[in-house]
Amino acid sequence: MDTLSISIVSHFSPRDALQRTLESLTTAVSLALTAGQLASVKLALIDNSQSVSEATALQQLLEMPELAGLSPHLIQAPDNRGYGAANNLSILHAASDFHLILNPDVVLDEGAISAALAAMHAHPACVLLTPRAVDRSGAVQHVAKDKPGAITLLARALPLSPRLKDLLGNRQYELRDMLVNAPTTGRFLAGGCFMFCRTHALQRAGGFDEGYFMYFEDFDLSARLTRAGDVLYCPAVCIVHGGGGAAGKGFRHILWFSRSAGRFFRQHGWRWKS
Repeated sequence: MDTLSISIVSHFSPRDALQRTLESLTTAVSLALTAGQLASVKLALIDNSQSVSEATALQQLLEMPELAGLSPHLIQAPDNRGYGAANNLSILHAASDFHLILNPDVVLDEGAISAALAAMHAHPACVLLTPRAVDRSGAVQHVAKDKPGAITLLARALPLSPRLKDLLGNRQYELRDMLVNAPTTGRFLAGGCFMFCRTHALQRAGGFDEGYFMYFEDFDLSARLTRAGDVLYCPAVCIVHGGGGAAGKGFRHILWFSRSAGRFFRQHGWRWKS
């Protein structure tokens, strides 16, 4: 049987969304425990708020009896150095076979953990699994991506027609012709909302690059993990993801996105079009 560690970073996350995430995670983990796939689970909820009242509220949330099977504990980040640095407070000290990096706005299908474990055993050369994701309306979210191109990213941010965006590389960026209904392995990139990793590979890579405050830290981690093995897209692992869309979140997010994109291109090579 396997062991699983999980990290969720919260920075004043809406309480109802976080509670839905924890409830769905509890159901999915319970199914895997009952099936004999898991020996133990340890959940770290990382509070990145530096707020005493927020930490108290999160601790109270973790004390709900239904979460006991997750062995939850709260980690308070001493300062806000970004999403990746907060996750590393759990990742770098995990003692598990697999580690799940999970956003606080994700709802898991009840079979998601069981399917992820089975898929990783069926594909031993894979170090990272990415799921089939939909938004709250049921529309597909393409969380697995090809390496981005600068023009492609710009096109995605502008009010262009879908056809023109596709001509500028968006279709290839979203791997729409490759990742459909069958498990697929390759050296593509995985979004950070749900990254199911082999812990030894994750730790050997050093976890997240803490030079990224927000955005592209997941792509950078994916790119570094693929030096050790493949990424597995597994449509049997299903989630609902409520996030995304930096351009609609205001100037600060656009600035963080731009800075992180520049760092990613400098580290992994420039590309104009996906």
